[in-house]
Amino acid sequence: MTLVFYIALFIILPYSVWARPESISVVIDNNYPPYAFTEDGSELKGISIDLWREWEKYTGIKVNITGTSWMDAQKRMENGEFDVIDTMFYTEARARKYEFSKPYARIDVVIFFDGSISGIKDVKSLRGFMVGAKKGDANIDFLRENGVQYLVEFENYEDIIIAAKENRIKIFVVDKPPGIYFLYKHKIEQLYKISEPLYFGEFHRAVIKGNNKLLTIIESGFDKIPTEIVDDINTRWAGKQISDGNYSKLFKILILLLLALVTFLIIAYIWVISLRRAVRERTFQLQIEKEKAENFANELLKSERKFLNLYNNISDIIFTMRLDGKFLDMNPKGLALLGYSEAELKDLWMEQVLLPEDIQKAKEGIKARLNGEERPMEFRVKTKKGDILIIESRGTVLNQDGKPYAIQAIARDITQQRQMEERLLESQKLESLGLLAGGIAHDFNNILMSIINYIEFIKRDYGNKDLFLSDINHLKNSADRAARL
Repeated sequence: MTLVFYIALFIILPYSVWARPESISVVIDNNYPPYAFTEDGSELKGISIDLWREWEKYTGIKVNITGTSWMDAQKRMENGEFDVIDTMFYTEARARKYEFSKPYARIDVVIFFDGSISGIKDVKSLRGFMVGAKKGDANIDFLRENGVQYLVEFENYEDIIIAAKENRIKIFVVDKPPGIYFLYKHKIEQLYKISEPLYFGEFHRAVIKGNNKLLTIIESGFDKIPTEIVDDINTRWAGKQISDGNYSKLFKILILLLLALVTFLIIAYIWVISLRRAVRERTFQLQIEKEKAENFANELLKSERKFLNLYNNISDIIFTMRLDGKFLDMNPKGLALLGYSEAELKDLWMEQVLLPEDIQKAKEGIKARLNGEERPMEFRVKTKKGDILIIESRGTVLNQDGKPYAIQAIARDITQQRQMEERLLESQKLESLGLLAGGIAHDFNNILMSIINYIEFIKRDYGNKDLFLSDINHLKNSADRAARL
């Protein structure tokens, strides 16, 4: 017994003290209502935040919570800035980096699509469409694995809804709770439909691979929180079904409603008989209108596919750039021309592409665009390999909430055109120089012939003083003309 006591005293007790930190840092998605979100720059709030505050009470360990974009949260977690990352779905790829807690919430992943689009029912039906998704989401891997190639990635869920409101995107795959929240917040819920769940994920808390000691402390802390407190937090943020618990009263109400319904049906039946012919006619008209609507939808679908084909295959550069010079989007041919990959686009700025002496010119060009000027602008760009290209750019200003935030433009490589123009100019200069030289040679030849003739005259008139002097004067005049030429 004494030996066991000393083992507990000198090994187990110091280990337990060492394993218990005074504080931990947690990073979380700050755009995921009702689990973690902010309103107008206020403090983080939501289900996950309240659960961590309860954990803090039951463990006595201080929790410092940081909210940021989901992509940024994962990057900073992997860089070692935080101890724990919350609201994370489990994937095999992430399991190579993280140790996961047991799940604490089930989240459905669904398709939201514009009400004018038909035929969207599962992930296979998204092939060929441009689909919005959040950067860093597990949804992106799922969509690509199922053949969805045209993805537009946004910083957070609210940016996706804003893009939908501005008709920049028609279809997006997001987690159901934040998707519905932001549709209602931006008042476009009536314009969109929702699919059955593509799949569901579960929220976990995670630590860096191998940090099992910290994960054990986290799990044991949440196990201490009473179930009724957890249920109260979920109810407070997610709400509950309306019910007064008085089932007998509800039954009486249902009976009354049933009687009212029977009465209504009798009246409706009599009314329907009298209107049957009108309904038939109206049904026929509606069928015609439905066929027209379906034809319009099919044409719209073809148009969208043509645009996607043009966007992906046009040899020009099509790009969207924030006013501060950060590239938001670029077509595949444009990326290939500049030598960058789609993954490198997220860290690409105007200053990395333009020659240093053209950067100020570009900034002045952006100001000119904002002031309404529409003239094309010419810049020199440097590819990733170091080649210098000359491009001609035309663009338009994009607005968000009534304020300009980006430039959308199309740029064409005119390097060969400018080189040909320079060669043509040199050729014209040489041609002009040849014409000038030819004219001078002709005039000079006339003067030389005159000098030669007067030398012959001098030989002939050598004995005649007057003629001899006249020939000398003529010879001098010809020489003066040659000097002036």
